[in-house]
Amino acid sequence: MRVVLLLLLHCGTLSSGRMSSRSAEHIADAASVYDHDLMDDNTMPPFASLILTRATWTSKQGDSETEFLLRHIGIDPVSGENSSPPARQRVSQQVYEDGEPKPPEETVSKMHVLDFGYGSGHMTRLLRKSLDMDHQVHGIEISRAQAARANVATVGTGLASGIVYGTHLGFGDLPYRDNFFSHVLSQQAFSHCPDRAATFAEIFRVLQSGGKLAFQDIFVSRRAPGFLVHLQAVETAFGTAVGSISDYKKDLIAAGFVDVKIDSVHDLAQNIDVQRHLTEATKAGTFVPSNPSSEHPKLSGLSVENSRVQYGDVAVANALVHNVLAIGLVSVRKP
Repeated sequence: MRVVLLLLLHCGTLSSGRMSSRSAEHIADAASVYDHDLMDDNTMPPFASLILTRATWTSKQGDSETEFLLRHIGIDPVSGENSSPPARQRVSQQVYEDGEPKPPEETVSKMHVLDFGYGSGHMTRLLRKSLDMDHQVHGIEISRAQAARANVATVGTGLASGIVYGTHLGFGDLPYRDNFFSHVLSQQAFSHCPDRAATFAEIFRVLQSGGKLAFQDIFVSRRAPGFLVHLQAVETAFGTAVGSISDYKKDLIAAGFVDVKIDSVHDLAQNIDVQRHLTEATKAGTFVPSNPSSEHPKLSGLSVENSRVQYGDVAVANALVHNVLAIGLVSVRKP
């Protein structure tokens, strides 16, 4: 769905004290951006708009980024807004075949899938359309405004009864029992997490043995010229530290994950909308990037509120143009 941003996540009722009060404050601060007054008329704060509406891409096989993510972990996506909701089989269909009981080995194991930071609910709806109703689809989200959007968008699709949406207060403890999910998927969520290591540890806890976590996110490249200048403005807008590929890999391994695989979206995509958009905007003169090692003049001396609500898009766009930020796809497995 987008480049980086918004998301959401949180957790919260099976608390075991892993989240500090300081982290809780950061979480509440991050969530407030998406519950801002500007959200009331179904618009996004500017920095959220660029990331959510322009972070889309199409794979070389023709999949959207969300379809690619599902296929990446072995779920065949069912595309099309008008596709029929999955049908729930009768018990007799589940237990018998040609009038005879099905052998135990033919019983299909049920999947529990979590969309971590579901935003407007696009991926949860795609999951619901793509999986038989025997499999459960859950979503967790930090923003009340985004959660409301997801519910409104899902009503009338025939999919609402097959999705379990949850809203919580932070990136801390997830309200699910141990070893519950077979898959956890996410798009542009962890870049807003104040404690990624603890969040990955929670996801590890709720995943079954052999379960997979796959996500798309934005990463920082510390090799880019002047990266600290451009990164500071982005982190002010996000309200948290953006990590590098090595930071994420270290946190995932510390949580217990194995088979860490990281792909650059630039290697997977035939078209990245944000890249095309920035090229066109630069040519038209509607966006003028700074020099590679210089701060963008619009971002100089901005408060956090102004950076988020007014000029966050400029910070992100400037960082993307100077290759300080990149989009990547990560997949790992719980042993």
